Order: sequence, then C-alpha cells, then structure tokens
Amino acid sequence: MSCFFSSVLKLPSTCLVTLAFSPGCPIPILSFQLTFVGVNLIFFPQHFLGLAGMPRRYADYPDAFAGWNYISSIGSYVAVAGLAVFFMNLIYAFAKKKAAAQNPWGEGATTLEWTVPSPPNFHTFEELPKFEDGQGTQKSHG
Repeated sequence: MSCFFSSVLKLPSTCLVTLAFSPGCPIPILSFQLTFVGVNLIFFPQHFLGLAGMPRRYADYPDAFAGWNYISSIGSYVAVAGLAVFFMNLIYAFAKKKAAAQNPWGEGATTLEWTVPSPPNFHTFEELPKFEDGQGTQKSHG
C-alpha cells in the first residue's frame, strides 16, 4: 500500500513535469486521504481481533468478532472509494489536458526540473548543468 500512497501523491507532479497538464489540485489529496483512512480501517481492527484470539484467514468467525470485522469491512469500502477517486482524477486529467503553468509551484521551486520547459525537450542539456549549493560551492548535477 505504501507504493500506492506514494503514487497518489506523486501523480500531480508527474503530470506537470512529463505531460504538461495538471489534474485537479484537491482531488489527489482527497484520494490519498480516503485511501489512507480506508486502509487503516481495514487493518487496524485486525490487531484487536488478533489480541482477542481470532485466528487469521478464517472465512467464518464467532459472533464475538463481528463488530471489528464489520469496521474492517467498512474500511474496505472507504479504500475502494479512494481508489475510485484516484482513477476518476486520472481519467479527468487525461481527458481535459488542462495546460500547466511553467512553474506551478511558485517562485520557491527552483530545482532543476522547473528550469526547463514542460514537457522537457529531448536532450534538454548539451552539458551537465552547474548549480551552487547553500554554501556557495559549485557542483555538477549528475
């Protein structure tokens, strides 16, 4: 699931840099939050069930465990809703192709990927770019 969470959070930046269009800004955040809450609702109650003595991988369980299993089932629906929002946003971003600004993160974003046009040209740099770190030392990227 951590791969999925990082993918959801990386989607807006990836669309901006490589495809030059942006998905809806609050939508990836909503997708992440729904999926995060859903996954935690799925697996956190399982800890209580294990402490109460329920064995793992049982299709049928005593009624004493029904409450926590119900909460875990609700979590699966919340996580699926988060996935649905993620895929709807992905389809929306590809369908609308809303043009991204040259540097949509503002003036504070001065890293190398925001100094080139979006999408970047093939063979953007003829030689490795040079930059200064915080102490004034020149370094080569690469």
